[in-house]
Amino acid sequence: MVAVKNIIFFITAASALTIGKRDAATILSDISTIDTDVNALTTAANNYNGGILAALPITSAESTLDTAINQGTTDAEATSQLSTTDSNSVLTAIQNLIPDIEASLTAVVDKKADFAADGITSIVQSDLATLKSDTDAFADALIAIASADTTSQAQAEKATIDADFQAAIDAFAS
Repeated sequence: MVAVKNIIFFITAASALTIGKRDAATILSDISTIDTDVNALTTAANNYNGGILAALPITSAESTLDTAINQGTTDAEATSQLSTTDSNSVLTAIQNLIPDIEASLTAVVDKKADFAADGITSIVQSDLATLKSDTDAFADALIAIASADTTSQAQAEKATIDADFQAAIDAFAS
């Protein structure tokens, strides 16, 4: 009986260690991964010239990006309050990411006619809506741990990204 209690205690302790707290370095790494995945989506969209099978790299890149965004959210939710210095580092990383997001969304919108010819505009629009929703969750998690003196700037960056996504979603709605 004692051995079973020890095993249960060990499993519980080991589980707690793997869930552990995250830090700003983890979040910055997540943002770097997201940036790489955003650029991969841009490349896939730019290389797309029509055809259902040719759209598979875009779908794959979108899925990989979404996974990275969700991981960022998980890590941010497991991170305690950031200092002003760490918050500013995260803000800088997000500000550097925004032009890549905008380029990616532009690349996708620029291929709207090709997507329409293949009958997949609703899929693209749905994928964009998913990315927007998951990006919002990541932004909200980051804002929740940002230092008080950086939250308004963080909210402004979220609004910029939201507007970019919404414009792309709206482009596929018409």
